[in-house]
Amino acid sequence: MVNYTDNIIPKMTSNSTNGFIATASSEYSSNYQPWGAFDRGDNYWSSSSGSSSGWISCEFPTPRKIIKFTIRNRIDASSPIVFSFDGFDGVNWIVLYKEDRASFWKDGEKREYYVNNTKEYKRYRINISQSQSVGRYPEIAEIEMMEELIYKKTLLQSNKKVYSLEPIDAIYETKMTSNTAPSPFVASASSEYNSTYPAWKAFNGTNTGGSYDYWSSVAGTKAWIQINYGKRVQANILELSASMTTQELANGMPRDFNILASNDNSNFIKLSEFKDQTWKNGETKVFKFRNNIAYQYYRIEAFSTNGYGYVCIGEILFKNIANNIIEVPKASVNNFVNYGTNTSKNLNRIIETKDYILQDEVSKNEQGLWTTKIDRKPLSISFK
Repeated sequence: MVNYTDNIIPKMTSNSTNGFIATASSEYSSNYQPWGAFDRGDNYWSSSSGSSSGWISCEFPTPRKIIKFTIRNRIDASSPIVFSFDGFDGVNWIVLYKEDRASFWKDGEKREYYVNNTKEYKRYRINISQSQSVGRYPEIAEIEMMEELIYKKTLLQSNKKVYSLEPIDAIYETKMTSNTAPSPFVASASSEYNSTYPAWKAFNGTNTGGSYDYWSSVAGTKAWIQINYGKRVQANILELSASMTTQELANGMPRDFNILASNDNSNFIKLSEFKDQTWKNGETKVFKFRNNIAYQYYRIEAFSTNGYGYVCIGEILFKNIANNIIEVPKASVNNFVNYGTNTSKNLNRIIETKDYILQDEVSKNEQGLWTTKIDRKPLSISFK
């Protein structure tokens, strides 16, 4: 079974859009240019009045192998009834599909065509010899072109064992509007300079200069600020941003600080510490730390600044970027389909957890019950 991509031609707004070029044998007027047949909307291409044939083409930035195309007509009279779908090899047009006498169209109808094409061409066209109404100039409302959808999946193998990687991409956005909104988030700090610089402004998802968009402690260079997520979440990355307002405020960013976590807001565990951090106004830094436990509270504990008399933070964002490794019983076709992943861009991530695919073979016994073959003992069993 062949699977197809979506239309590879982007929404065109002129005859040249993002490296794609639309051309035609003629056009009725500037209101009916070739790009209108590739706009994914209500525009359309119309050849010049008086022409009973014509062609329309699309050139790609790079050669592509098209194996499916669609045509949506405007009205029945101007629909292509005799036509070909051609690829240009740089010298000649190669006929890839030919329609000698299509069935009659209805207004606004869309039809799909499948092409036995084994080569990549940079330019394709629809070459119309006759419209449905003999002598009528050709028109096309929309053209789409598709390639074969190829699944590029990977399983990993080591020491005769097969593994799949499942990427984890968790970004804990809060976009807070007060210290307790939106629910269930709660932002708090050891102190707040005044009501203009509350803790929640470090968790509001913005960092704009000149609008008091940051948290500030009272006078002193030791302070903490924390977020209560209302549930346990696992984080291993902290994005910390200095205020964009002035360099003086950037000097109030933590120079030496700890990342702490807790599940009761009383007993905190130190996850990591960072020292000698200097900042420019508006600068964002990414701090990675090891953590395989989910916590409800995450706290930044500052011990010093870069000379400013207050601790000031523009924005705080926690993330969890990692891999879950899954041991698969064997490298079968079904397991490639079901568990194969595109791992090439995720191999440098931390592997946090390991799961097992225990069921290998399934069969029905004499009692009509489904049984499974398990290739290892489970590490633990829990009941809920």
